[in-house]
Amino acid sequence: MRRADLERRFDRIVDFAEIEKFIDTPVKFYSSGMYVRLAFAVAAHMEPEILVVDEVLAVGDAAFQKKCLGKMGEVARAGRTVLFVSHSMVAVRNLCDRAICLRGGELADEGPPEDVIRNYLRVQTEGGLRLREWETPEEAPGDQGLFWRRFRVRPSHGVADGMITTAEPIALEFEYWSLREGSAVGMNFHLFNEQGVLLFEGGTTEEIRSGDMIFPRGLYKTTCQIPAQLLNEGTHHLSVQLVKNNRFAHKMDHALSFVVQDTSQRVGSWHGKTAGAVRPKLRWTTRVIEGPRESAGEAATPEGNR
Repeated sequence: MRRADLERRFDRIVDFAEIEKFIDTPVKFYSSGMYVRLAFAVAAHMEPEILVVDEVLAVGDAAFQKKCLGKMGEVARAGRTVLFVSHSMVAVRNLCDRAICLRGGELADEGPPEDVIRNYLRVQTEGGLRLREWETPEEAPGDQGLFWRRFRVRPSHGVADGMITTAEPIALEFEYWSLREGSAVGMNFHLFNEQGVLLFEGGTTEEIRSGDMIFPRGLYKTTCQIPAQLLNEGTHHLSVQLVKNNRFAHKMDHALSFVVQDTSQRVGSWHGKTAGAVRPKLRWTTRVIEGPRESAGEAATPEGNR
C-alpha cells in the first residue's frame, strides 16, 4: 500500500480493532486476541480481491465476532471472495455458499456447505465410536494426575452394543484414574449433533464445586442417562474433559460418537426426519373453553311452540 492509502485507512483500522489505548505498545506485547483483532482489521481494510480468514472467530468476544461477520459480508457483497477457514460447522453453514473439505492436504470434498459438512462429520464418526478404553494410566490420555480408563455410550436397556434409538434412554459411562491425593476430581462432556451444533453439556461440576468432596487415589466411574425422546435421529459426538479442583485438567474432542435411529410410529403421512436439533416428547392437553354458538335464526324454541 502507498503511504497515502495507509494513512487514509489508519484511523478506521485502529477503530475497528479497538486498540486505541495500546496503539503505541509494540505488537510483540499484544495478547493473541489483540493480535488477531489488528490482523483482521488490517486485512479487511486493504480491500483485497481475496480475503483469507483462518479461524478468526475462535478469538475475541461476541461483539468483535459480530463485527468480523459484518465486515466479511461487506467484502462479499462488494464482489470479492472470502475464503473462510474453520472447524466450526455452524459458522461454515451460516456464512458460506460453497464449501471444500481438505484431508491430508488434498481436496476430499466440495459442494453445498450442508452436503460437505454432513460428509465430513460422517467420516469423523464413521461406524460410530461407542467405546474407548486403556489398560493402564501410562498409556491413557490425561494430565495432572487424572487419566481416562474408559468411556462408553450404550442403550440404557438391553445389550451394550445394541441399537441406540429415540425411544429409550441412552447411558453414558466414564471411568478415570485419580493418582494424586487431596484433589476434588470429576468430569464434564459436551454433546454435539451431526451439524456440529452444541446441544448441551453435563458433568459432575456441581458435585465438586463446593470443594468439600476430596477424593482419595483410585479408579472412579461416573454414569448419567440421557432421557428417551430427547435426541433427534442422526450422528452425535461427545467431547470430554477431566476436571480437577474446579479447573479443566484434560480435554479430548470427538472422544465418542454414536448414531441415534428413529423407530417411532407416526400418525399421518409425514415420515421424514423430525425438524430441530432435539425432539423432546412434550405433554399436551386440549379442552373446550366455549361451545358452538347458535345463530339468531336457529335459536332454540320451547318444545310446545314448534
